[in-house]
Amino acid sequence: MYRRGWQMKTVEIRKNGETLVNAINANSYFLRLRGLLGRELHENEGLILTPCNSIHTFGMAYEIDAVYVDKNGVVLRVDESLARGKAWRGQRGAKSVLELMAGDAKKKGIQKGDRLEVV
Repeated sequence: MYRRGWQMKTVEIRKNGETLVNAINANSYFLRLRGLLGRELHENEGLILTPCNSIHTFGMAYEIDAVYVDKNGVVLRVDESLARGKAWRGQRGAKSVLELMAGDAKKKGIQKGDRLEVV
């Protein structure tokens, strides 16, 4: 049985109306706290942390891409293939961070200035 705020819901992340990934919506303290620890991402999967403007990769088993998004869905920064076991500098103005498999941001064509939708 899940406690309130622990239920994993997924959302679609879209760009120009096209679905890029289905992402776990980590929009509560406990879901953000756990993040990707003990989870494995696959192609077309991600995790969106909201509210969030900085991440770390301590305890991770693999590299990830991080996409920093403002309150309007505009991509402020894309960090590719972040190594495990590090803290990464935050992004001023970011409301959410989308975590993807390493290399997925480039494969999906996600770039600074793009507008992403969470559906």
